[in-house]
Amino acid sequence: MRIGHVVVMVAVVAAVGSGCGASTAATREDPTPSAVTGTALPCADAEQSRVDLDVPGPGQPSPEEAVATYAGALELASREVNGDTVVVGLRQDGSIFRTYHVSQRADGWWPDGYSECRA
Repeated sequence: MRIGHVVVMVAVVAAVGSGCGASTAATREDPTPSAVTGTALPCADAEQSRVDLDVPGPGQPSPEEAVATYAGALELASREVNGDTVVVGLRQDGSIFRTYHVSQRADGWWPDGYSECRA
């Protein structure tokens, strides 16, 4: 996916903060347990907002590449949770800022949306 050639349609389900933009995200294929201890956001479910994404194809080779456009400077790490793949966006201190929902299709990985704590 070439960022300059992609039109992204975002359906906002709930109010979200800023943080989307060109990717300067780092990725970790196998993060150390001390860096990522789970996939939960540091706030209650009632304090979270979710954005659903409708992105034109094709898919990407990895879950991290599928969400890199929406990660900004966050470091990305993927995890398996109950049979689903979740990509977490980490701050520099290793805390989880955003969780990305992804799905694998015949042509690669696709971003379905993301969740984050409301400001």
